[in-house]
Amino acid sequence: MLLLIPLATVSPVKAQPTRSDYVKSIGGLIFYLSMEYGWRDNITPKNPRFTEPNSIDKYFRGQWRWHRDDLEHAGTLADIMLKPVFIGSGLVTPIFSKSGYMSMFLAHLQIISISGVLANAVKGISGRQRPSAYYQTLHEEPDDNLSFFSGHTSFTFAIGSATAYMLSESHPQYKTLIWSTAMSMATFTGYLRIAGDKHYMTDVLAGAVAGLAVGYWVPRYTNSPFMPTISSRRTHGNSLLNMTWGF
Repeated sequence: MLLLIPLATVSPVKAQPTRSDYVKSIGGLIFYLSMEYGWRDNITPKNPRFTEPNSIDKYFRGQWRWHRDDLEHAGTLADIMLKPVFIGSGLVTPIFSKSGYMSMFLAHLQIISISGVLANAVKGISGRQRPSAYYQTLHEEPDDNLSFFSGHTSFTFAIGSATAYMLSESHPQYKTLIWSTAMSMATFTGYLRIAGDKHYMTDVLAGAVAGLAVGYWVPRYTNSPFMPTISSRRTHGNSLLNMTWGF
């Protein structure tokens, strides 16, 4: 959780972004990308810590997993839902926000960074073997021991819920449509991860909960009494920082 603190020092929603907002949001994204494509291998367990699925996971895998020849198609569809649809939405949805394009866009970057770091950290700690590796339905992959929790699901629920919240603030008359569309698409992504034999049901459920938590927190936490407002003042020529809590 300490890794998330530098990524969560600013929320530009409902405020005009400052220079530090840009620096911190982009810096958080760079930190996540360096983890994802650089040193994540250092925290990836070489051997699984958890292998045997429980009865719930066995049941839903049997019900929802696609035919072996179609598993890669399910994986491709899930990647499309995650990257072009949800992550790519950060370039489009801010156009429809009344809080300002850059405010919503920077919040989108924060959500990606926090969700990614959280998912990678939990995956590395848990070391759960993917169903495709346990049942040997797909070729061996470097991330075979990173099943818990589902990163695709946490990303889509985080981006979907935060985007739905921010757009609903701007267009309350479409609130039901916005939320139902975002949550349906995120749920479909989670289903595809089970259909493609990449995750178990508990992986997807945990990913959804983590994503909803991030999606709820990021757009709101600057107004929370549990987060300090930091201001500066000058005393005898020296600049001092003052932290004011909203209790």
